[in-house]
Amino acid sequence: MYQLLTSPDEVLRQRDQDEDADLFLDRHKRLMKKNLWVELFSAAGIFNDGVFDTEVEISGPSLQDFADTCVANKSQIEESLKSDVRSDVRKKSVQQLMASLKLLGLSLTRSRIEQAKGKESYFYRLEQGSLVQVKYLAAHNADPNLRVAWYESRRNEDDIPAQLEVLRRWMAEKRRVSSS
Repeated sequence: MYQLLTSPDEVLRQRDQDEDADLFLDRHKRLMKKNLWVELFSAAGIFNDGVFDTEVEISGPSLQDFADTCVANKSQIEESLKSDVRSDVRKKSVQQLMASLKLLGLSLTRSRIEQAKGKESYFYRLEQGSLVQVKYLAAHNADPNLRVAWYESRRNEDDIPAQLEVLRRWMAEKRRVSSS
């Protein structure tokens, strides 16, 4: 999914056009998905100019644009991205963002807690380690050995943890071979 987000529009458009003869349910609509991801993550403030920002700090109140975007695009998110939009997305926007990021193999980490008037406010950042892993995977997708292992793990397209486990094993093997 991350590779979809970072692919050039023209490449996605071409791949979508190549599928025009397929059955409607078999089409991937890659460009539409990419545009939806960009809109969601840009509204959250963690994606700008085609790049994720691990330095930006977010909290529930700062995610109102994200929550509004989720509500406005609820049916597209649920149908195209196969992700539920919470009924309480305006109150639990951080959890909704975490669920969306998980689909790409990304996560948030708590950066600090602020106390004011007896209330705690939690602040989060995009977890850099998960971003590095997913970027590494996207950059090395051209490696034929990795691609074979990756596709073997993709029996369930939504099983990101299994896909990341294949990547971790492959990276460990590559490190072991290069250090010997």
